[in-house]
Amino acid sequence: MKMKRKLEELVINPNYVVSTLCYSILRIEPYSTCPHACLYCYRRWVAEEREIITNHVRAFEKISKYLKDRTLPFRLSTLTDPFSHLEEKYKLSLKVLKISKKFRIPLIISTKSTKISEKPWIENLHENTIVQFTITTLKKDKIFEPHSPRAYERLDAMEKVGSEGITTVLRLQPAIPGVVEEEAEEILRNAKDCGAKLVIVENIRLAKNDEFLKYVKNVEFESYYESDNLISPIYEYRYKTAEYIKKIADKLGLEFSTCKEGFFNLHTAKNCCGMHFLESCLKRITLREILDVFDWRLDKIEKAKEEDLETLFKELIKTGMYVEGYMKNFPRPIARRLRRHKRILFKSIKPMIKFIKLQMI
Repeated sequence: MKMKRKLEELVINPNYVVSTLCYSILRIEPYSTCPHACLYCYRRWVAEEREIITNHVRAFEKISKYLKDRTLPFRLSTLTDPFSHLEEKYKLSLKVLKISKKFRIPLIISTKSTKISEKPWIENLHENTIVQFTITTLKKDKIFEPHSPRAYERLDAMEKVGSEGITTVLRLQPAIPGVVEEEAEEILRNAKDCGAKLVIVENIRLAKNDEFLKYVKNVEFESYYESDNLISPIYEYRYKTAEYIKKIADKLGLEFSTCKEGFFNLHTAKNCCGMHFLESCLKRITLREILDVFDWRLDKIEKAKEEDLETLFKELIKTGMYVEGYMKNFPRPIARRLRRHKRILFKSIKPMIKFIKLQMI
């Protein structure tokens, strides 16, 4: 595979949701299979057949040599756990950690594994790293996540990682109706006691007629952002759940955000990924920045022309905070795909605003 293609694969595919709402769009996927066998797993719809994806690691090493001190963070990983039993054999995630540490590349790690708290992995974390531990349930983890470490073992790993000075985050993901109402406060209290700084909530999404629906009762579902195949709990339920968890987070002194929801008015974190905990870190411009500039005046945003948005981008770039002003730091294949995210954001703003307004009626 040519290096151009390898580099392009480090950018999450631009789409309506990611390009509009997500800060984390650079990723390394060392593995395409996962042993946790979670009954609700998103990976079932998108996983590749390959067991390992070494070209992602090679491309990450190559680009790390060119990036300056200020860069968008990479996410390790988005589809599978980077610290499963495969890591014992291949140690690709360990190599990613070593590259990140050597070149001071910000890294956001998502895991259900406890391996990150063990040697040699924990020794290769650095202060520009965030470790996000996923806790979905404390009481039904054996049922829903049969082959993953138990939830309390993950909390112990969170405490060990945090004791090394590494920022840890709780991902309450997916928020399962019926389970989240019963367990959210206990999960957040435990995470706070183990050193978590932020809780990120992401609601469950499932394929139509998914077998996991038998575990979800007393809630209606709707199309996930007009998808033909995916569904999620209706907007009213998702918003009320976010409000409920935010109240708990506020009480405990945890920062709060949601993932791929657009409930920015509820967020107490500066951004939904936790990038504000990282040093010398750029972020991309999303719908949140546009809403803030327009003071959430949705009608005014709907009337904005593309040249108005271009002017807005230029003004934001002058602050020095956004990757759009540092495209020269990236190889062309990556810069090209980052620009594509921007184009899709421009096209998606008005449909997304229309969606928000409809949900607010």
